[in-house]
Amino acid sequence: MGNLTIGSLFSGIGGLELGLEWAGLGRTVWQCEGDPFCRKVLAKHWPDMPCYEDVTALRNPPTVDLICGGFPCQDLSHTGLRKGINDGKRSRLWWEFSRLVGEVQPGIVVVENRTLDRPLREKALGNCVVPQVSMVIGLFLREMILSIPA
Repeated sequence: MGNLTIGSLFSGIGGLELGLEWAGLGRTVWQCEGDPFCRKVLAKHWPDMPCYEDVTALRNPPTVDLICGGFPCQDLSHTGLRKGINDGKRSRLWWEFSRLVGEVQPGIVVVENRTLDRPLREKALGNCVVPQVSMVIGLFLREMILSIPA
């Protein structure tokens, strides 16, 4: 499995793809992140990596074996507005994640987000199934604290 190519959506400062690389699964070949500060951090650690700025404008990125990402959760959070995955301004970006999985058709998809209630989780992941995807790994976390220097 160490030869996988990895594409990252909602990359943040690269924690998810860094973990996949450190685990020996493969190498990241592209990232997508909208926040300017985060893009600076990504450029520092992956200086030659293509980093797309707008997930809504991204079309047909290079083919990869694995797509990973943690779409925004503010609209799903108990402390947020609870607008949901369809109506929330940020969390509805899940559908961009799903669209890009359909375009790229990787064999493996890693989705990271906060704990979702079962109906919402099934609805979100159920709409992301494409025949070529052999594995969907949902990392729906209750709480995780990481200290990663920028």
